[in-house]
Amino acid sequence: MLPSDHNKTIDNTANVSSLVIVSLKKRVGELRATNSKIPSSLKLQILEATSGMSCKEVGKLMQINKSTVSRWRKQVASVSEVEPSPLKSETATVAVTNFTIATAATPLQRWSATLFTALLVMVSTLLLVAEAKLFYARDSNASLALAKAIILEVSVLYLSFSVGHSFAEKMIKTVMLTILIAYSAYTVSGSLIASAGQSKALERSLVSEMELLKQELATKEQKIQTYLEMDRVSMASKLEREKGELFARLTKLQDQQRVIVPSLMGEGNLYSLVLFRILLLAMNVLLTHRLRDLHFGSLRPSPVDHDLLLQKQAIRPLLA
Repeated sequence: MLPSDHNKTIDNTANVSSLVIVSLKKRVGELRATNSKIPSSLKLQILEATSGMSCKEVGKLMQINKSTVSRWRKQVASVSEVEPSPLKSETATVAVTNFTIATAATPLQRWSATLFTALLVMVSTLLLVAEAKLFYARDSNASLALAKAIILEVSVLYLSFSVGHSFAEKMIKTVMLTILIAYSAYTVSGSLIASAGQSKALERSLVSEMELLKQELATKEQKIQTYLEMDRVSMASKLEREKGELFARLTKLQDQQRVIVPSLMGEGNLYSLVLFRILLLAMNVLLTHRLRDLHFGSLRPSPVDHDLLLQKQAIRPLLA
């Protein structure tokens, strides 16, 4: 290599290093302006870019206390003792070396969390489909009711899992998801509320009918006593048989009431069951959002990686 080429390479490397430091300093200034905490990834980038400087020089350059810089370096050193740092390439001054952060999840942990969250989403979705099917089954056959329930819940899942790119798409998705969630909450709770209302109406009807039977039984009893006093045994026997039939009807109604009353829920119990179904729906939506983040988190570059990519694209012509 000619001396001129060597000097050119040194100048390019120095320019690149200066660009990286200026970019890091700008980001630190933006974070300090908003009183935001400096993320660990940015700390590591600063330490790597200023590895040849003292803590005092780094603090003066980045407008940070030198004790803070010293503490950062100790933290990196303690992490490096546990896990070896990756090998540095010839362009270490240009591309910041990727350190393994102690708090980052391993692939096994991420996939375990993804599978567990997906299982919870499936179970909660099946429960919601079953509840919605009961709601639709009142006005259609079982197959059509199941199809309606599946379409509704899958639509909620799809909108929860999808990501809007533009502002208009995000607004439309939010409005549609809100409407679908409200309608889904109505369907999963509607059958319960309707069943409770029907049970109460039936119970009131039974009570009214039993009161009429009791009055009729009392009237029959009075007539029987009157006929017995008049020695009209045949009429008294006839009324006695009618009384027995009325008593059998009353007993049957009382049995029906004993079956209905346990199924009748008090206001508090009814509200708690409705609230449980709404919470189940909310949990389903939140779990779906969590599953989306777990799934796309590793496929989407973080803001730090995105900034590094832009820096590399900007300084690549200087290395040519």
